[in-house]
Amino acid sequence: MMKRGAITNIEAIVFDWGDTLVRVPGITTDPQAHFASVREFFEKEFISSALMGTSTWDWDVFQECYRNAALSLVRKSAQTGLEFDFETRLGLTIEMMDIQTRIDGGQLGRLAQKLSKTITEHCTLVEGALDVVCALKPYFKLGLLSNYPSSMVVRQTLKQFVDRRYFDTMVISADIGVVKPFKQSFNTVVNRLGVKPCNILFVGDDLTNDMLGAKNIGMKTAWLYQSGQSEEYEFVDIYLESILDLPNKLRNKS
Repeated sequence: MMKRGAITNIEAIVFDWGDTLVRVPGITTDPQAHFASVREFFEKEFISSALMGTSTWDWDVFQECYRNAALSLVRKSAQTGLEFDFETRLGLTIEMMDIQTRIDGGQLGRLAQKLSKTITEHCTLVEGALDVVCALKPYFKLGLLSNYPSSMVVRQTLKQFVDRRYFDTMVISADIGVVKPFKQSFNTVVNRLGVKPCNILFVGDDLTNDMLGAKNIGMKTAWLYQSGQSEEYEFVDIYLESILDLPNKLRNKS
């Protein structure tokens, strides 16, 4: 697959996080791995916490309530542009379980941190991501723009795998309360970088949230597509079979 238009005057590159730089067990992108992580959290942290006055917990009930809560919030995010963090997700899960115990924000916050820690342990670096970031950093401002309901997961994985100091700015939906593809999310990273949208290349794997969202505010786009996808789109400028292809694409097309 080839790029469409000319890619010139790029001053900054903004990366998506999940499945662009870091493999994350997402509830919509890798539900099997996500629920394996959630079950580990449930068995090691949730039922052993002093949250409730009972030790009788059923994983199947928790899993069903968690799934319904999480997916309803994902749909609500897509409709409203608002992010709903892990604390909100767990609160709704517990509400759906109809537990007759009052739960305060501090308890939910601690549980959300434990869920974040568990999921972080199951994240891995996308092959070549560190090499690409290191290769590009001397020549471009680098930014990160991520949809994820836990900034702890994003920050800890980058600290572990990449080194957050490579990025001039990091914008995470859990911090700003807004998700891609809504313009406020992209405008935040543009303003923090201090670079015009037309001089920014956005690199991501999601056609709607990443490519269309970035193109709608005037950025150039590079799509990390899945094997077997062959269709071309007017809002995609560069097609990447691997993140490792990005430096050469920029050299050849500038």
